[in-house]
Amino acid sequence: MKTYTTLLLLLVGSTAFGQRLVPINFSKAYQDPYYMVLEADSITAVLEHVETENRLVIFDLEIVNKSGLPLKVDPKLFHYYAGSSPFPELTGEADNVHQVSFPYSQVPGYLRKSLTKNVVEDHYETQIKQQQTLAIIFGVLSVGMMVADVASDVRDSKKEFYTQKDWNKSQTRDVLTATTLMTTDAVIRSSQERNYYTREDLHYLDQEIMQPMDLPDTSALRGKVYFPKNGYYRYYRVVVPVEGYNFVFDFRKARVSDY
Repeated sequence: MKTYTTLLLLLVGSTAFGQRLVPINFSKAYQDPYYMVLEADSITAVLEHVETENRLVIFDLEIVNKSGLPLKVDPKLFHYYAGSSPFPELTGEADNVHQVSFPYSQVPGYLRKSLTKNVVEDHYETQIKQQQTLAIIFGVLSVGMMVADVASDVRDSKKEFYTQKDWNKSQTRDVLTATTLMTTDAVIRSSQERNYYTREDLHYLDQEIMQPMDLPDTSALRGKVYFPKNGYYRYYRVVVPVEGYNFVFDFRKARVSDY
């Protein structure tokens, strides 16, 4: 029983855990924004971390074109790197950002590229099924716990002699059962809530994900960029190539003082 309760508490904690990323030089004291703005050749790129959950690292990206020419924007070319150490600064245009960043990244190569709409869609559908299954499993577990507790109480009531030891065992069982039921209820509610928000994310995916396009002059493109989550890291680097220029954004894991 104790093992089950500990496992359930760990599951509750895992469903609520997320990670916030802020710009590498972010300072709450100086009221710095949570987004980064980079400019080059009359092109502006603005990137902000949205969330890290459901095995996805999600950013909000806006590209503003004032270059006088149309720009080809293709999210499939976007990359990210992540690791436990800060990524080295680029010393000049001659630096290859991928060669410089790769040795410091702990993300496997096949996971570094941004995800297409179809892949994200499949991911959300899989998450919805898993969340539904989790709710059913813990619902059955709750019923089983209650049935077992009632059965034990019935057996105790039929005993001719009810000792102090029996009473102590009954009280311990009641406390453990109540604790486990509270925990399973929390897991079920958390799973149902996540299921609701995952369905919502899936519903609005068409409108929110950044799609490849030729961005006309004096116009802007904004959308979400999705990367596969391989774990939780301290430092992140996102590379956004636009017309041969690499916009390089460095983020770090937020500290308590950053909120």
